[in-house]
Amino acid sequence: MIFTPDQAKNLEVLQKELQSISTKVFEELVAGLISEILQIGVSVAKSGFQHGADAGTAGRQGRNLRIECKRYQDKTSLKDRELLGEIDHALKRDASLEAWILASTRDVPEQLENDLFEKALDVGLPIIIIDWKSDYFNAMAALCCVSWQLVGDKVSPKAASAVQSISDLAGEAIYKLKKDFESWYIGYPTLLNLSRKKLIEVWSDERESLSL
Repeated sequence: MIFTPDQAKNLEVLQKELQSISTKVFEELVAGLISEILQIGVSVAKSGFQHGADAGTAGRQGRNLRIECKRYQDKTSLKDRELLGEIDHALKRDASLEAWILASTRDVPEQLENDLFEKALDVGLPIIIIDWKSDYFNAMAALCCVSWQLVGDKVSPKAASAVQSISDLAGEAIYKLKKDFESWYIGYPTLLNLSRKKLIEVWSDERESLSL
């Protein structure tokens, strides 16, 4: 997507504002925004050992989602092993987990996305990534557009203003985000698509085939 200078500027402002808040406030923001999408309460975990996530639905209305939040600067690395371990902890805590969600203020590198994809296949758990990609209207910006009022309350009036200015661009991205959270979409169909993608890679990539 090609952004106008004003749109690009407002996206930049929003990201910087998100990266400037505390980790706890970011967790509360993400939990609140996902609550808006699901229309279900999402609780934030206490500090300390959090059983593989910073927030979750705790089985409300039959939904079992766990959310890991990373409020990082652009140059701060996301730790692959740590995140993969968080998924194991989350599953140990809740065997009926329907999805594990990673919310990040920076982009999730391709290598980590691939590792998370492999993990999803290994443990049979769909993984949703809400991060900040710069080459299109990213999922984190779309999540913020779900409620500019909440962004204003939790982050800053400046962030709320930036969200309002880009909200007209967010329609398709918000629609996709809501689809990602639908229970029927998260479950079997998602894992089936992941499996098909993996099989295609195995058959079309000699190195991938030899690695198995």
